[in-house]
This record gives sequence, structure tokens and C-alpha cells, in this order.
Amino acid sequence: MLTDRFDLVAAVGYAAAGIPLLALAVIDARTHRLPDRITLPLIPGSLLVAAAASASTHDWPALGRAAAAGLTVFAVGFAIMFASPGGAGLGFGDVKLGASLGILTGWLSWGTVVGAIALAFLGAGLWAAALVLTRRANRHTHLAFGPFLIGGAVLAIVAG
Repeated sequence: MLTDRFDLVAAVGYAAAGIPLLALAVIDARTHRLPDRITLPLIPGSLLVAAAASASTHDWPALGRAAAAGLTVFAVGFAIMFASPGGAGLGFGDVKLGASLGILTGWLSWGTVVGAIALAFLGAGLWAAALVLTRRANRHTHLAFGPFLIGGAVLAIVAG
């Protein structure tokens, strides 16, 4: 249950992080862009949330794990973006968003990080399949991945 894992400081921090994340999900769904003016400040903001949560719970290893998870998700996302032929994979906005989400999920556990990423890819894959089956998309159609990254992280955080 969420109340078992979050004290008041962590709950307020995560709720505050939800505001720009909701904005990013809507913007990306509409425009296929994740603007730097939101994604870049969200990275240190996510670190601040993790630091405040660690200070209030006296769980300093969680802060180290959060930072490591943010760097790991960023690095893996960057590798996927770089390896994708013709820019068909992740965009750099998704990679920067992944750093923040890695921090926020990593503060909880590595399992939450993996779960968030798995849920994001599962959700995007199911949505893409539904669009193809209903002939609303084809293999050349670009999908905004940010909403799926955010949704996967939220589900993983809530599910624990």
C-alpha cells in the first residue's frame, strides 16, 4: 500500500512531481514533443524529491539507488535512441524523461524501475497493436512514448 512506503514528505514530493509529469504526458500525446523547459528541470527536481524523501525516512541508500537508476535509465535510453535506425526509436525527450522517472522509481527499488519500463513498453505495444488492427496506424506511424513511460512509472509506483 502506498501509505506503507511513503511518509508525508515523500508523498508530497511525489505528488508535486506528478504535476509536470501530467503536463508532459498531455503535451507529448498532442505534439510528439517533450519540451526541455519541463524535462530538464524535472531531473534535479526528481533528485530533490528523492533527497527529501531519504532525509525524512533516514533511508540514504535509497537516494544512491535513485541516482544510479536515473543514470542507468538515461544511459540505456540513450543507447536505444542512438542504435535506432533513422530515429525510429526513442526520442531524446523520452531519454531525458527516463532519467527523472528512473530517479523517482529507483528511490523505491530496482524492481519498481524494471516494472515501470516493462509496463511502458507493454502499454505502448498494446496500443500500437490496437491501432494497426483497427487500421488507424501502420508500421511507419510514430507514437508518442512519453505518456506510456509516465503511465508505466505511475502504475509501478502504485503497485509497489
